[in-house]
Amino acid sequence: VLPEVLSILGNSRIGERSSFLLYDSFIPYFNYISGLFTPTSILANRETALSSLYSYTSKNDSVLAVFIWSSSITTLLFTQLFTKKKRNMVNIVLLCIITFIALVPIFSSIMHGFSEPSFRWLANPSFLLIVMVLNIFDSLDTIDKKTLHLSFIILLILSFGTTPLLTYLQKVDFNLLKEEWYIPYLTIPTLILLYFAVLKKNKPFIATFLIAELCVVSYFSFYGNPPFSSLSKEDIERTSYLMGEKDQYNHFVLGINENNPREFYRSYIDPVNVYWNLSTNYNLDFNIMGLLSYDSTYNASANDLKKLDIKRVEHYLPWTFNIQNPDLMTLLSTKYAVVLNEKDVPFNHSHFVTDYFEMKIYENDDYYNLGKTYTSIMSYDEYDPSMSSQVTNTLIVHPEEMSEIQVLLGHSESIFDTVMKKSNYVFATINTKENGFAVMSIPYNKGWKVLVNGKEVKTYSVNGGLIGIPVNEGYNQIDMHFIPYGLKEGIMLTALGLLSWLAVSLFSLFHTRHE
Repeated sequence: VLPEVLSILGNSRIGERSSFLLYDSFIPYFNYISGLFTPTSILANRETALSSLYSYTSKNDSVLAVFIWSSSITTLLFTQLFTKKKRNMVNIVLLCIITFIALVPIFSSIMHGFSEPSFRWLANPSFLLIVMVLNIFDSLDTIDKKTLHLSFIILLILSFGTTPLLTYLQKVDFNLLKEEWYIPYLTIPTLILLYFAVLKKNKPFIATFLIAELCVVSYFSFYGNPPFSSLSKEDIERTSYLMGEKDQYNHFVLGINENNPREFYRSYIDPVNVYWNLSTNYNLDFNIMGLLSYDSTYNASANDLKKLDIKRVEHYLPWTFNIQNPDLMTLLSTKYAVVLNEKDVPFNHSHFVTDYFEMKIYENDDYYNLGKTYTSIMSYDEYDPSMSSQVTNTLIVHPEEMSEIQVLLGHSESIFDTVMKKSNYVFATINTKENGFAVMSIPYNKGWKVLVNGKEVKTYSVNGGLIGIPVNEGYNQIDMHFIPYGLKEGIMLTALGLLSWLAVSLFSLFHTRHE
């Protein structure tokens, strides 16, 4: 856990527009309450007027939709947790904490990766509610009927009245809801049936109604949702195999050129015509080293790429990447582009290589293997995005490290020769005419240990957060080992925790035997 925490703390999501105590609208509060008794999955994300009532997009493009409902039986029975017969302070405290975190944006933002507040995490408390209610379901004889009657009446009123009230408060035209007016009321029949089944303590009927309800909700959450139902079965299957099976593309590209097994390279996959603009996580899904990334799937140092050209690096959110600058592509050792049409090739200079299914693969004529040595230098303060053509021949460094790195530069450029990578290890060689400074297209991370000819060297974050190292005159063998930063400390804490648990267990066992 510790290495992941340290990685997240360096991510660009941290502190991104999340330090506020109140939402800028009453809708998130209303949606949280209605989400307790309304299956939001059949209402939100429909791209219709109805969905606008049950999801809210903040000024900072954060979508707030509450997914906490887990069946009418849970809604009916969870109020029993607050009766004298079933009152459990642990349950009450947990529910209060969950509500507090949800309704105070800064705490909800922490649950959403320290970025914009979101209600996505509420899917987890829904399981907690189920666990709490199961105990009540097992002992229906002890149910407080007065609380049950009152809960049922209030739920009926809320179920019937919430949609009209939200429509009025948000000033939505009622006529826009005509085709979907019945959807918010789909679970009312099962709510009524479950209420009477609970009164009769008829568990078989409860199970039957519950299964029927969940089937209806599941159906309308997917097949009854316009964005999903508009996709054909073939389209849905294709999104799972856009680039073939996992690693299929990688194996295919290895056979294109006999040098590829000894080179380090990335591939540009057209996010619009190949990935259909559907997800920034597809490269991760297909195990492709690409230029499209989201959230915590990249090293925090890569945020410096935005200093080189934010308009053609940052995607729709500050913590998403969709690198479109051809100069940065070359800097990042991008060798291939997968497109549908030649006009979509992003490189400055390229040529057609081969077909891959119905797509075309083009090679970057400016590509060089892994990286090279540099002979000139400037600081980020001197750099301007209009100068992106210089990123492959000029070192761009943090001002405080400029004097230290400048003395390491040589007067000739050399490109890495053989490169091999496996798991957490990278091997590379480079021949230079003199001592110099090389940049590799691998994001800088404190977890990397780099050896040059067997001696550990200091690493620097340069040229948009890439690893820079000093190299010697002549032959250089580079051995790079990656161990997540904080892993050793994390292992020590884990071991300490296990030893503590063992000590407590033994003490408890010893104490029990002597009673």
